[in-house]
Amino acid sequence: MTVHLVTVGLSLPNNLRRWLRSEAERTGKHGPAARTSGGIDLVPVGDTGVHDFLRAALTSGTPESELLRAATAEFGVHHWPSSISAELTTLARHADEKSAKLPEKVRAGADDIVVLIASDTPGALRVALWDAIALTDGDLSRVRYLHEPDEVYEEARGQVLIARLPGMDVGNSQGFRTAMRHLGTLGRHLIDVLAGREQDYVFHLTGGYKAAGFYLLGIAQGMRGLTRVETGGQREVGSVRAVVIHESSDGYIDIPVRRLDPEVVDAELRYAGADGVYVRNPPRPRQLDGYAYQAEHEREWRTTPFGEGLRTLMQIPEA
Repeated sequence: MTVHLVTVGLSLPNNLRRWLRSEAERTGKHGPAARTSGGIDLVPVGDTGVHDFLRAALTSGTPESELLRAATAEFGVHHWPSSISAELTTLARHADEKSAKLPEKVRAGADDIVVLIASDTPGALRVALWDAIALTDGDLSRVRYLHEPDEVYEEARGQVLIARLPGMDVGNSQGFRTAMRHLGTLGRHLIDVLAGREQDYVFHLTGGYKAAGFYLLGIAQGMRGLTRVETGGQREVGSVRAVVIHESSDGYIDIPVRRLDPEVVDAELRYAGADGVYVRNPPRPRQLDGYAYQAEHEREWRTTPFGEGLRTLMQIPEA
């Protein structure tokens, strides 16, 4: 099984608007969606109700799920090209890396998991929902919403997961710390429950929210450290790959992923408290100094956002 992690941006609404106009000109049919001149409301509820709507719409037999199915037909989701969003584009490229042209359509594999990582904003969650609908060809039974990164679900093989990530849209260091902590928790939940052990992971660094690519790379480095064989002979992670698509390139560019030794991470982060401040100095040789933690004023040591992600991913207890 391959687990794909992709951040969600906001390219879909504008691209969809252009595609609907193009389809209307091509077919001569001007349906309600094609006539929309303002912003296309991809979830027919107000901003404050997006979380509740996602839960209800992904529950079979609810009025919200029927509303969503009708909107799926109205927007012609079954015909959307893979270029309609950055998220679909990167997944389409993975589906056929050897093709000179981007595959026209993309669907989530029945044996894979796609994790759409969205900031805790109505716009991003709306786009993630419609990415998921496109990836499953309208099969809502294959879409799940993770309001929390470790929300209780059974194995998610063949599913598209919408993972809300608080802090990812915040332009300050505290928001970065929060997002990395949640991302590490999500990674651990994938390993232990949603995907299971020894699975392969692909981190799409140029998904929709490109500024968050380094968030994913930080967790990818921690996950690569979990590819080693444990005492019992089982690896937590099978393989890790980080990829980008350059605008002038037809294919992926693989980004080197550093392997972080779990024993080193544990030894150098175990003395950090709940607030990230160390109760005693980290031991030498301090291989992760400046990356997972750093010295602040008056020789006080504190974890960095990357360190926070590693703590939750590798389940390192607070001092």
